[in-house]
Amino acid sequence: MTFNLVTLLYNEGQMSSKPSCFKTYSFAVGAFIGIMVIAVLLGRALEWYYKAELSGWVQAVGAIAAIVAGFAVAADQQQSQQVAAANDLNEFTRATHMLAHAALQTVSERLDTASTPRHDKKAYALQGDRTTEMVRAMSDTVRIPSEILPYFIRLRSHVYAINSRISEIYEDEKLGCKVERDAKVAERPGLLKSSVRVYDASIELFLQLQEAIAERFPLAKLQIKTGPSLEAYPRIEI
Repeated sequence: MTFNLVTLLYNEGQMSSKPSCFKTYSFAVGAFIGIMVIAVLLGRALEWYYKAELSGWVQAVGAIAAIVAGFAVAADQQQSQQVAAANDLNEFTRATHMLAHAALQTVSERLDTASTPRHDKKAYALQGDRTTEMVRAMSDTVRIPSEILPYFIRLRSHVYAINSRISEIYEDEKLGCKVERDAKVAERPGLLKSSVRVYDASIELFLQLQEAIAERFPLAKLQIKTGPSLEAYPRIEI
């Protein structure tokens, strides 16, 4: 079963909105019932004091007031639904932004490790698993707003390509005798050129994604931290 981080973050953001919607609905129903009860009681009282004609008029006015209140409640409910739908979309967009940042940061750390001449093999194995899981989490794009969807899909493909290339290089380095394996490790920086190029393009895509989201609502912009080895990689030769 694929872990869906976007949906999880979105659902957590929605938990706080449900009590307020229930409170509004309860108040509207209570107000409607209250108007009907007051109109009936006032009509009965006037019927006893002024006879039937005036009491019938009061009850009719109460019925009209109740109908008007019903329309007001329906209009308020429709407006509340529209606001809830907008908030719903914004929360899902925030979750998408957080996932895109987490995925790109994870693959950045893995690429930095791969660019380091000597490193712990267990560390890069764990980074590969984490990055693969992030790519899987980015598979749900159904509810992502259309204006940011192209950036997100391209960013997902970039993260996938970088992660796959690093895994391919590591797997190839396991083959052969020790001399051949050492030679392959020495050749790794040259083999990472395309990955670094795609990574730099991913940073630009993420910045564009943030700008597109910021046009919808205020957004706390996130930064991708680049490790020292990846930062020092010679871009001029790419």
